[in-house]
Amino acid sequence: MTEDDLKMVAALVQHMGHKIDQIAGNALSPIGQILIEELKAASHRLQGIVLHGNSSGAVSAPLSTQASVPLQSSVPELPAVPVQFHPAPTPVAPTAAALPAIDGVAQAAPQKKVLFLIDDDKDAQKVLAYMFERKSSFRVVSHTDPLKAWEEIKLSPPDLILMDLMMPGISGLDLLKNIRQINELNNVKILIGSSKSFDKDRIEVLKAGANDFIAKPYNFTELLLRLNKLAG
Repeated sequence: MTEDDLKMVAALVQHMGHKIDQIAGNALSPIGQILIEELKAASHRLQGIVLHGNSSGAVSAPLSTQASVPLQSSVPELPAVPVQFHPAPTPVAPTAAALPAIDGVAQAAPQKKVLFLIDDDKDAQKVLAYMFERKSSFRVVSHTDPLKAWEEIKLSPPDLILMDLMMPGISGLDLLKNIRQINELNNVKILIGSSKSFDKDRIEVLKAGANDFIAKPYNFTELLLRLNKLAG
């Protein structure tokens, strides 16, 4: 790539960065906020490529244009030797003794912590699940029906729950109160998210037993930091 090419790409990347900043200044939905963060990250990666690119303009000649020179061997040709084939050894199944052990006990691989996403916004659910799959170590289970999620929580409690405050059927606040009434579910960490970020709403959910509160639209970096802190 020539120096002129690099200058043109740099100008395009800079223009794209300005456009992203203009869009980010507007009020966006949770999906829009997350997509803007991804676009910003892509723009920064492009800038890094341009800044560290090869500006010398030198292009190496293709290998096909180089003259081929026949190789002369001074080693005398040896007589052919018959090859004997042997059957492959039977594979041995791995045993517990072959795994890394501590005090003589084989150690199992750490299991991912389970995160329930409970929100009636299906589009936001898909984007969040995609982001968590890419950037977190959680095993994500999505629920758009809070009543069905409640039944699943009682049958198979997750490690963490991220749920919306305002949902049809049962609100996030009522679902939170139901969970905290069962002693076996007291260890489940719960993060409530809501566009209603008034102090009274925040205080109400914290009094009801939520471990944390986060305002919508989510900043995914902040959201992941809060969940990782709750997960310990």
